[in-house]
Amino acid sequence: MMRVRLDELAKRLGADIAGDGTVEITGVGGIREAQPGQITFLANPKYEVYLSETRASAVILGGDHPEIGKPALLCANPYVAFLKVLKLFSADRAVVAPGVHATAIVGEGVALGQDVAVGPYAVIGDGARIGDAVVLMSGVHVGPRCRIGRGTFVYPNVVIREETEIGERVLIHAGAVIGDDGFGFAKDGKSYLKIPQVGNVVIEDDVEIGANTTVDRATTGTTRIGSGTRIDNLV
Repeated sequence: MMRVRLDELAKRLGADIAGDGTVEITGVGGIREAQPGQITFLANPKYEVYLSETRASAVILGGDHPEIGKPALLCANPYVAFLKVLKLFSADRAVVAPGVHATAIVGEGVALGQDVAVGPYAVIGDGARIGDAVVLMSGVHVGPRCRIGRGTFVYPNVVIREETEIGERVLIHAGAVIGDDGFGFAKDGKSYLKIPQVGNVVIEDDVEIGANTTVDRATTGTTRIGSGTRIDNLV
């Protein structure tokens, strides 16, 4: 179990301490659910009533908040500070050892960067380019001639179809489908003719795509998701 003293957290966050800085923090929790050993936060005044009831060992508060009778970190933006603490305590969950699993299928002419992790039963099509420190978890399908940038993390059972380009530090959650056909048909009398979808998809840097979300390829040209975009699940 990870243990961090409150004064050490204060240094990482650039926060001031009110109370005992030697308190050990072992996790994080919401203000109503937190348990001893955890740190919580208060950013919305409507939750102030729970300050006297929380079992958390410490609280992250706004810099001008009065004493609350327990250790606190005081900072300008308690919510952002709490997110940083969450990231600190969850960092080990996303660690995947580099290497290509024995059951993975890697096509011809594939270029794998350094420290790439390819999970069980993943498939990488011919001519794909996978950047450094990319993680492709179990069951991921990467089509021919795809490009995936450095530090991108792809959760299980994601499908990335041919010629899709994905930037750096992209996070794609389980079951997403990137680059499938758009819904294009032309009526010819009483029948409908499928319009070939010959475009592609470009996902720029620092994008997060939710679970079971689809991003269709363009009929011609490119479907482009701009840098820093966040897409929820089931979109």
